Amino acid sequence: MKKYHHLTLEQRCEIKALLKQQLSISAIAQTVNVHRSTIYRERKRNAFDQIYAPIVAQRYYLSRRRKS
Repeated sequence: MKKYHHLTLEQRCEIKALLKQQLSISAIAQTVNVHRSTIYRERKRNAFDQIYAPIVAQRYYLSRRRKS
C-alpha cells in the first residue's frame, strides 16, 4: 500500500520560486521530489487568477484538513 505525503510549506515555497523561473512542471516535480501530477493538482487547487501563493495554499490545505 502506498503512503501519501502532503506538501509542506517549504515545498510550496520552492514550487512558487520554480514556477517564477518558468521551469517545466516535470522539472519542478523532480526538484521537489514529487510526481508531476502533484504539481498540476496543487496549482489547480490553489492558484487564483493564475497566481500561486504558497502561504494561502497552506492555509487552504489546513482548512480542508480540519473539515475532513
